[in-house]
Amino acid sequence: MTQVVAVAGEPVYLPCDISTQDDVDAVLLVLWYREDLGTPIYSVDARERDFGVAERWSDESVFASRAYFLPERKPAELGVDRVKASDQGVYRCRVDFKQAQTRNSRVNLTVIVPPSKMVIIDDRGDVKQAIVGPYVEGDTFTLKCDVSGGRPRPWVKWFRDEVETDTPSTPLSGNGVRGVIRVGPLTRADVRAALTCRASNHPRAHPIETTLTLDMNYVPETVVRLGTNLDPKNIREGTDVYFDCIINAHPYVYKVEWRHNGKTLLHNVGQGVIISNQSLVLQGVGRRTAGNYTCVGFNAEGDGESKSFSLDVLYAPTCRSSQQRVHGVAKQERAHIMCQVDANPPEVTFRWTFNNTANSNEVSDTYVSRAGTSSTVTYTPHTEMDYGTLLCWAHNRIGKQRVPCVYHIIAAGRPDQVHNCSVVNASMTSFGVRCSEGFNGGMPQSFLLEVREIISQEIVANVSSAVPRFMAAGLQPGRTYAAAVLAYNAKGRGDPYPLRASTLRPPEKHHVHDKSLDLPRTAFQMSGAMSAAVGGGGVLMVVLVLFMIAVRQRCAKRKPRSAPPPSSQPASPDKLREKDDSESDDRNPDIIPSDTDQMQLDYYRQQQVSTISPPLGSRGPRGSVAGVRGGLPGYCPLRTAPPPSHPSMHDPSTMVL
Repeated sequence: MTQVVAVAGEPVYLPCDISTQDDVDAVLLVLWYREDLGTPIYSVDARERDFGVAERWSDESVFASRAYFLPERKPAELGVDRVKASDQGVYRCRVDFKQAQTRNSRVNLTVIVPPSKMVIIDDRGDVKQAIVGPYVEGDTFTLKCDVSGGRPRPWVKWFRDEVETDTPSTPLSGNGVRGVIRVGPLTRADVRAALTCRASNHPRAHPIETTLTLDMNYVPETVVRLGTNLDPKNIREGTDVYFDCIINAHPYVYKVEWRHNGKTLLHNVGQGVIISNQSLVLQGVGRRTAGNYTCVGFNAEGDGESKSFSLDVLYAPTCRSSQQRVHGVAKQERAHIMCQVDANPPEVTFRWTFNNTANSNEVSDTYVSRAGTSSTVTYTPHTEMDYGTLLCWAHNRIGKQRVPCVYHIIAAGRPDQVHNCSVVNASMTSFGVRCSEGFNGGMPQSFLLEVREIISQEIVANVSSAVPRFMAAGLQPGRTYAAAVLAYNAKGRGDPYPLRASTLRPPEKHHVHDKSLDLPRTAFQMSGAMSAAVGGGGVLMVVLVLFMIAVRQRCAKRKPRSAPPPSSQPASPDKLREKDDSESDDRNPDIIPSDTDQMQLDYYRQQQVSTISPPLGSRGPRGSVAGVRGGLPGYCPLRTAPPPSHPSMHDPSTMVL
């Protein structure tokens, strides 16, 4: 039996002798078996073909595509790629020859499984992967290296800077093993030492290992210390103060940073901030300089910030900003005027005075109350002379307030008009208005925006605000509105500030061509409106035709007004029509011609023919012809003139040229 050892994951080759004793003999069939299986797991069949092109087959449940036969090797071999732990066992190779007897050979395959998992644990039970520590000088610690997953059981060794150390080992359940190393007491020579745990179970197997770096470095330890000549409880405004940053770090810091209330301080001599190495100097400290100061040291391990040092700056009282300085008070109205100051220490006393155009008086303490750093005076004006100025002074142990707080007491009234109003952020449905507020009349004021339709004066928006900033919404696009901004307080409304504001026009609509309207010319469709128009036109035409027929019949039935003179020789109707038709038509465009028969019947009719009635006193009709005492035959007047007085046709006044 041949012994073959392989490492899991690597290829392995199982020998099988297929050589023949006679040159005329040949291999017909090669079968591979595994003893725990009753059927072949791999075959090479050359019974019906040459051995070089023999048919190969591999059991999918054993080797599958990992197996391949190498007949050219001496001896031939069955190669298996990526051998697995389950491939371990005894294999039998059976070779059938054409002439010689069948040959069997056995191979014992041993698969080495390297350890797969390594875990390093410190004294506290924490798992370590790259860095162990940090530790300080003199410390002693223990590391445990647990290895599992190998076959056969692996061995474990510890190395310190690649030097093997004595490593006690203990077997663990599941074919595992534990190796222990004890380190210490530590010295500065151990800084960044490399501690390596290595495990393996066969010389051919690749060992697994983990290297830890001994960390004895630490984040800088910093302390802020006030200058030795300074009393931290008696630092007054205007004093120069300096600090030192005491640092303990290894490796040493490469940068020191100072912070005031969490914000980094920068070197600025102009503002009285001087930073030099590990010192901080503050020149002429004030109330804004007070607060918490820390120093931060940076090294390779990180940054260490000290505990904060609270700098308490003492100063005399000053008037607090953002107070109401003007109070509008009506006569007999009780007002409470509050004076607020900033002071350190906050134990302060107050004094009030009242000034007007005539005199200055102290305010009695009976009208004054105090709460912390604020004082309130109760004041009621009775006459015009009670309006003026209240002055408030405060005092603490540092000193007296230099500039008093000033409060003006005035007669309360309506607020002033706002000014500098402008329209902003206009859209299709809204616009904004911004103004500058005026005097509040001595009382808190609010603001109102009214938006009206220009024509109907209907209010479409009404917006109130504590500040003169408004946004009117829900408006119509492309409209101009009349807006008014006014201030009001408890005494009434101020004068409105009028302005015009417009919303944006909506974008123009683009017509999209509808392909459904592209009908062929032969398939024209008439809409309802077109049908009504055509029908109305047809009725109108019928009425017009009937009217013309009625007029013609009326003309045909009308009798001649007078008989022709005996001496007149009427011309033939045909000749007369041929003579005067064109001339009469040109001069009388409003007459309506009738048919030929009617013209012949009315030839001898005596009547005036004119499109316009002649004025009274006219002797001859417009459009008459010499030798004819009536109108032209065949023409019907639209308007008939009065009958003529039969003047002489030779009278020049009756001739119409």
